[in-house]
Amino acid sequence: MLIRCPYCHLEYDEKYDTGIHTRHHKKWQNIKQVLGYLPTSYDERESMKNQAHLLIFEGETAEQKFNGALLLFKAHFDRSLEIAINSNYWKKHPSFEQYIAMMDYAKTAIPEETVKKIREKYGRIAGEIAPYQSVWYPPKSKDREKQFIQAIHNSQKA
Repeated sequence: MLIRCPYCHLEYDEKYDTGIHTRHHKKWQNIKQVLGYLPTSYDERESMKNQAHLLIFEGETAEQKFNGALLLFKAHFDRSLEIAINSNYWKKHPSFEQYIAMMDYAKTAIPEETVKKIREKYGRIAGEIAPYQSVWYPPKSKDREKQFIQAIHNSQKA
């Protein structure tokens, strides 16, 4: 029977994969101790994104739209951090504040005024996350190279 650990988010067969889960769980406990934080689960991130889109597109105030954007970036950050954890480069992953500055939202559906406020608060760190992407990869990694090649390819189609 497959179960999902609410702490480390691993889905595993209780009968056969207990050892795998134990190692994975201990890794996440260590990361929590080092970072003081763990990324939210997939289901939580999807809920956050839905809530964020409501605030961004239906929010009545600039503050609601800004908070919606931050919630969206938090969901993306958590996914990026989870990938980093599972790929063993989590110690290099940027902080949330750095991550926000790395995102390229210039051509996304986030209102221009909201993007301006984000840039005023967090600044801009270019060249770390490809346009239209939300996962941070270490410099000189094949994944980062693929991400930027795909972004160039997509921009040539547009």
